[in-house]
Amino acid sequence: MFYNLIVKDYCNMKKMKMALLGVLLLAGCNNTTSSLSSTPENSFSTSEIASEVTSSAEDSATSEDISIPDPVYLDYIVLDTTAVKTEFYYDETFTAEGLIVTAYFTDDSFSVVSDFGVSAPTFELGLRDVSVSYTFENITKVATYQIEIKDRLGPTDCIINSVFNKEVSNQVVYLNESEYIEFKALENYEDVLDVQVALNSYVTNVTYNAADRHLSWLVTDGVSSATYYVTINVREAFGASTFVSGYGSNDYITWSYLYDGYHINKTSSFGSATYYYADGKAIIGKSYEVSFNVSLDELEENAEFKVELLSETGYMIRFVCRVASDLSLTFLSDRYDGEFMNYLTHKAALDNKAMHWKIIVFNNVARWIVDNELIYERAVYESRESSFCISAGKLSATISQIDHLLDTNTVSANFNYYNEIANTLIPNFGKLTNGNGWNLDKVIYENNNYIINQDLSSSSRTAGALYTHGSQVYGSRFGVKGTVRIYDTKTTGGAASKVEFQVYMNASNYIKFYLYRYSTTNNSLYIEGMNSQLGKIPLTRIMNNTFEAGTDITLNYEVLFDLGNIYFVIDNELVHYYQSGWRKAGYAFGVLQYAKTTWSNTEIFDYNNTYDEAYLFKDQLNALRNRNNAFLSDDYFVNTSSDMYVKEDYTTGFSQVMIEGEPLANDYYVFGGRLINYQARAWGQAEITIYSDDYHSYRYVLEKTDRGEFQVFTEYKNVDGTNWLGRKNVIAPHSRNKNFMTFEVVVNADSVYLLINNLIYHSYVSENDFIPRYVQIGGRATYVAFCDGYYKYMEASEMSDYIATLKEYEYISPYTNRIDSLAAKYASATPGGTLFLGSSTIDFWSTWATDCALTDGVTGYNVGIGGTLVEDWFYAYDKLVKPFNASRFVIFVGGNNINANGDTAEYTANLLDQFILKIHQEFPDSEIYYIYSLPTPSNYANGVYTYEYGQLIVRMKEICATRDYVTGVDMEAALSQDGNPIPGYFLSDGIHMSEAGYAAWTKVVRKEIFKYLD
Repeated sequence: MFYNLIVKDYCNMKKMKMALLGVLLLAGCNNTTSSLSSTPENSFSTSEIASEVTSSAEDSATSEDISIPDPVYLDYIVLDTTAVKTEFYYDETFTAEGLIVTAYFTDDSFSVVSDFGVSAPTFELGLRDVSVSYTFENITKVATYQIEIKDRLGPTDCIINSVFNKEVSNQVVYLNESEYIEFKALENYEDVLDVQVALNSYVTNVTYNAADRHLSWLVTDGVSSATYYVTINVREAFGASTFVSGYGSNDYITWSYLYDGYHINKTSSFGSATYYYADGKAIIGKSYEVSFNVSLDELEENAEFKVELLSETGYMIRFVCRVASDLSLTFLSDRYDGEFMNYLTHKAALDNKAMHWKIIVFNNVARWIVDNELIYERAVYESRESSFCISAGKLSATISQIDHLLDTNTVSANFNYYNEIANTLIPNFGKLTNGNGWNLDKVIYENNNYIINQDLSSSSRTAGALYTHGSQVYGSRFGVKGTVRIYDTKTTGGAASKVEFQVYMNASNYIKFYLYRYSTTNNSLYIEGMNSQLGKIPLTRIMNNTFEAGTDITLNYEVLFDLGNIYFVIDNELVHYYQSGWRKAGYAFGVLQYAKTTWSNTEIFDYNNTYDEAYLFKDQLNALRNRNNAFLSDDYFVNTSSDMYVKEDYTTGFSQVMIEGEPLANDYYVFGGRLINYQARAWGQAEITIYSDDYHSYRYVLEKTDRGEFQVFTEYKNVDGTNWLGRKNVIAPHSRNKNFMTFEVVVNADSVYLLINNLIYHSYVSENDFIPRYVQIGGRATYVAFCDGYYKYMEASEMSDYIATLKEYEYISPYTNRIDSLAAKYASATPGGTLFLGSSTIDFWSTWATDCALTDGVTGYNVGIGGTLVEDWFYAYDKLVKPFNASRFVIFVGGNNINANGDTAEYTANLLDQFILKIHQEFPDSEIYYIYSLPTPSNYANGVYTYEYGQLIVRMKEICATRDYVTGVDMEAALSQDGNPIPGYFLSDGIHMSEAGYAAWTKVVRKEIFKYLD
């Protein structure tokens, strides 16, 4: 053992330190004392000791022997608890952090030590001793300090952790429906109650009262007690859509504790709500399943309960239970694609008002099952994700036991369970979306073949639409490919056999491809059609007797519709291309007369695959229209596939139009393609810039407004190059406008033309002194795509000839035939009378002449046309307005612009203002009356109009009040009472007036317009 020996010489006040290592050391000094401590770092070697001792002995006047020191032992320890936690709650973990222990020894020395031990006390309420020990040379000393163990809670306090494993907020627990049913059936509610109480307290009397939905319990320590409770609520599972902003309501379907289900209160209008399977989590996807029980009550005629599968663009498919006049039920389905279409009835005269519904959506195909019976299936629009919504009106309903599945494998298995019945139930051929179909019962579908037999004696037509998953092939992109065998065709007589391929939007917009078969003289291909914007397509032969002769021929065909562009292909040869301008279309086929056909190997391309298929014919298309391929540089756009260039971010960026590795650059050229603006933010722009340099340029912009509508505008730079000038709308914003534009820019030196669907929509003809030789494609605040790019350089003379062939855009009314018919009927009309013009309310007013005392046939004329827009009356002006030279004009039009066409009130009112001014300028002495839109059931309830409809009335009242040449006529007071349409004044469609309604209307007309009659 090491020792430190300190020798104190009080005579000479000199200290001598010596170290001994198991050696007896003697030293002499007068009046000395010594102290011994174990501090080995202060030890010396024996040679050092000897030296010091010798020196000391020589220096000392006197000396004496040094005795052996006493051993040093641990005496006691002292605790410093200044920094130690001394108060604990009973559920905390003990710690002695901050404790300082000092050891004191028998020689009066001391040292702070760290290798001490601490014994934690039992955590029971009150003061508790903490034992601290320290051991030195086998001697242990112990000291204690006290801590206080406290309870967090008072004797009747209670902290609620959870109920039924659910978080409690403001004394309320929210369960879903199935959890709530399970909760109510519990026998022991103590098992689902997780609370904290004081250490010496306990919980008792746990009960559930279904009447007030209170789960209550008592907390007591045996002396005092307190009662606690939480309310058990069912989480609302339906609300406003977050998928499609503004759709549905968050209070339309609410949980009812009376019915133990989600209850729909009966209302006179229809409402919708999105299903949320958890807080903030709606079902949105391409594969899912939802099932529920529904019980219908308080039924009336035309009441409906329906499921809506809603896509992010607002399009949907609907499975509907409608109430008939005898209060029986009818199952039907349809889809909404800007308008409701493909209405099909599946079952009728059903009496069961309580049903189990199941909707299984797998890879965007939805199957509707009621009481385990497959009713129908439909494909979700254009392969988009959908959300699940419930809608109802004019009845009450209770939905219970609603459940969902999101696991794709399980959903797939449940979907496939109905495959066999689906193969026989779901049609593959049927009526067009406009309801047309011809001799559909003569079409035989077997072994995946369509067989249509019209023998040589039959001139009747058999034709219909191709279906997929219960709906017509219809959309903004689709393709149909297959093989057709045409046999037993005409060899004699005056008419050929005819086979038909048709792409259609509606009854006023279609193109038909006719394959003629007649002996050896006419085996040709013809086209014919109608386009409400581009005009009539006359019957035209595009392939003259080029098919092999005979009475039996087999051809491979392909029909593609790609964002308005139509491709018709025979045996892999593109034989016709047409830019329709239609936003969407469908496909139909059949036999017009005198032929038997078998349609086989039918393949349908969906939205995602159609473009790639069309791209296969790009070279043929360019050859057909004498154009070359154009590309984009890789500055901001990426060529994804099939020369589809995309800019998939919201930054501002532009890429150069390139040809053969060099920028497009010429004084005379055409450049075209398709520009797509997608996933745009408000005011997101896709742009074509035609420029000479940074200071001289034109631009055409496809822009999304803050209302979600698309418009096209143009501007130019020609001064300092920093600001765009001369902004002008090329296409006004509208809900029907597309997010893409099939365009061609024509540059003729210093003149520029913008063509959309081969028609001139705008031009700069020698307006600025520069030649825009270059082109860029780009955009900002949106994703931009560009495809089908082409160009052609021309000489000045060739360009001049080309421009001479171009046509200006003009609106063509779909009611041209009716306009022409009325114009012919009244060609000899007597001038100076009263002219009633407008939409269906004027058209259907059969007693107008009697009501207004205009029965002589020369003092009044009614040229109303149901369905017309304001634009149609501009179109009809020279035929149905101007020729009458009327002294009094009575106008009722504009409502269809809002309800049917999706126009804004501002847009419609501006058109009406221009139209009324046009009449006034031409007939300044004539009276003009404008009748405001009516308070119809479809647009007016509880004193409130639907927004745009109501705003149109407001704007037209402002116009009539500030224009001295037009008088407004208000029908609201005559047709409504207490803020609602008067019952019986309108038909069941909620739009048109009944006989009683027209009687009330007539009183106002006579009072306000024909004052002299009463």
